[in-house]
Amino acid sequence: AKKRLDSTISQWKVSGHDKKHNRLFETDFFFLHWDDIIKELWITSAYKAILNNLYLLLNYYCNLLVMRFWIKSPRCFIISLLPVIHFIIGVVYLVGVFAVPIYIGILYQADWAYVLILCPLQAVVVFYSYRLWYALGRRFSFFWLMQIYNFSNLWAKNKIPEIDRKIQLYTSKILEDAQKNPDDDITLLTHSVGTTLAVIVAFHLINDPQSPFSDQRKLRFISLGNCIPLASFQYTHILEYHSALATLAQSNRIEWLDFSSPKDPASFPFINPLAFARHVGQPNIWPRMLSPKFHRIFSTKRYRSMRRDWYAIHFLYFQAPEKIINQGYDLYKMLFCPSTSPTDQQ
Repeated sequence: AKKRLDSTISQWKVSGHDKKHNRLFETDFFFLHWDDIIKELWITSAYKAILNNLYLLLNYYCNLLVMRFWIKSPRCFIISLLPVIHFIIGVVYLVGVFAVPIYIGILYQADWAYVLILCPLQAVVVFYSYRLWYALGRRFSFFWLMQIYNFSNLWAKNKIPEIDRKIQLYTSKILEDAQKNPDDDITLLTHSVGTTLAVIVAFHLINDPQSPFSDQRKLRFISLGNCIPLASFQYTHILEYHSALATLAQSNRIEWLDFSSPKDPASFPFINPLAFARHVGQPNIWPRMLSPKFHRIFSTKRYRSMRRDWYAIHFLYFQAPEKIINQGYDLYKMLFCPSTSPTDQQ
């Protein structure tokens, strides 16, 4: 059953039967809503796409921030180039549409009749080219990738204050529920850009003066398709974020597993999010970085068809496996079966 608690949080109740131990279980999901913020930043027109491209260029390329990705992962650097290449091709084409006919007109000393024919024709070509460029950007998920990068940059610069308010409300709700139900296991499940926000949530959960979590009752933190480096690699306003990451990495109150696939273009698989973090003086315990190995848990035909779709691959973590294999990735088994530990998955 689903129930909207307020404008920020919804609750789901899921009941089931654990066949291995022949017992019933009940799982409560508390879902943080921040889709209203995403809608404000969502690219809904070619005009917004152009503005987002310019923002990406100024905040990742002009200041050479993107070179941090190159140092740690050439793959992520190349993927980050795709929206930029798409934008540059569009600009070059647009310049060509105007420049080439003008050059031909000057070269052959065209008269006014040429100009009268040329202007309407150019307008038609530009209009349909503009729409084609926008359609290609949506089809190949270039705008989607760009939004992930730009959101992370805006949040790292404290330009989305509404997010912080939602994080505080969500953290308070989890603490309240964990204190009321001391025998319950608590799992913080997060995906994509949400992994960057969940770092702050997890930090407050284990460091709150009244935190119910300890080395006996650990907070289970599962991140899927993580984008944490997009925040931790930023240059400004991230000292507190680095401190939070360092605390999580060395805490005995948490069990942090990251599942990110090398086939997922929007994630940073096997890249330690603390690579550029400060205040890290001891060896890191967490996160344990794992691959869901989609090719093993889905049929060959289905996996081959989906791996060409970047958007589908990025959300494949939430789909139940077609093949049940020993120690294979199974998100719902981790969440719903109390007899299953996340560390059993790999």
